[in-house]
Amino acid sequence: MPFLRAAIAAQVGRADRSRRKPNKEAYPQQSVDPLFIQARNQSFPRFRQKKPTAAAAYKVLFSAASTTDAARCSRAPAALKYRPWHQRFGPMQLSHRAAHACTRSRHNHTEELRATYYVMISQIITHPGGAHKDDFLACCVLAAQNQVPISRREPTPQDLADPTICVVDVGDEHAPERNNFDHHQFPRDHTPICALSLVLQNLGLYDDARRFCDWLEPAEWFDCRGPARTADWLEVDRSVVNKLVSPIDIALLRRFADCAELAPEHTLYEVMTWIGGDLVDYLETLRTRLAFVAEHVQILPIDVAGQRFQAAFMPRTKPLLDDPSTSLARFLDARHGNDDTIGLIYPDRRGGGYGLSRLHDDPRLDFTQIGAEPDVHFAHASGFVAKVSAHTPERLQALMAQAYVPVSG
Repeated sequence: MPFLRAAIAAQVGRADRSRRKPNKEAYPQQSVDPLFIQARNQSFPRFRQKKPTAAAAYKVLFSAASTTDAARCSRAPAALKYRPWHQRFGPMQLSHRAAHACTRSRHNHTEELRATYYVMISQIITHPGGAHKDDFLACCVLAAQNQVPISRREPTPQDLADPTICVVDVGDEHAPERNNFDHHQFPRDHTPICALSLVLQNLGLYDDARRFCDWLEPAEWFDCRGPARTADWLEVDRSVVNKLVSPIDIALLRRFADCAELAPEHTLYEVMTWIGGDLVDYLETLRTRLAFVAEHVQILPIDVAGQRFQAAFMPRTKPLLDDPSTSLARFLDARHGNDDTIGLIYPDRRGGGYGLSRLHDDPRLDFTQIGAEPDVHFAHASGFVAKVSAHTPERLQALMAQAYVPVSG
């Protein structure tokens, strides 16, 4: 039976801040393992959100007698395969999410609902010695999700068998049902993949990460094939790979490698939760941001001396997107082709005007050409971006037209 770390479907239903009584008709009939009740009462007195005790695994069995009962499902949806429990979602909120998901899937025959699980992680283990980007980032994601200690040591057979212990980039086993995420045992000709990839797969975020995190595939190649073959795959000189190494990478990986044990109160651990939390938040909210852009974006046609191109215009909205230029570019990429769109117009987060920039650094736009305009208060010397106080689409179109530079050939 698959080990779906979906969520706890608690008998009490949803216990939110208002302490409303659960609507029993909204949930499937349930029988709850006494172990869950005992652990819940010990870890969450009065159903207030507190950090669960370590190494607690909860098992909940759903059952339904007939099709006239509440809606039933045979398994938890893939989207609920794993959800963070600490700080962001309380256990009772998870209960509500799981039960609500079950009511969405209806069947026309009687069946017993399969057991679903939510495992509370007690520890993260990764290999000792030198640290690499994939194991570091995988631990960042897991640390942000679980807030449990990290040990850099070889795992024991007991560790590999314990689903409450995440074993990352070591152990020669990829068994997500037991939270084991190693890739070194894969065949030599296996598609490049790394420990971070396996963790993101388990969270249901890998496909979006491969599509919208341009750095992930090169990181997989670098970890599996090494710098020389990665450079060949990228069709660049080997020296280019070394030139792109950041001192931020070097410092973080060296500090991480120096730690045999890393507790949540450690400064480096906090930095890791920032990194992992930002990555997960970006991927989890990406589709929502793209849908928001699709609802508001306007494609502006611009004609210059018989030449026509387009600029994507994102008007100022409430709320304002955190990173409107990136979201706008990602939206255009997701359209499977940008047609003649070469420019971006988006709200300037530093003021009431707009930013103008190239899409994919298209050389046909050079914003130094509008630097002398009275409503242009910044034009980068390289010509790839400008900030303007103009706010009407007509004026923004005119500035884009003025920045256009025909490219021969």
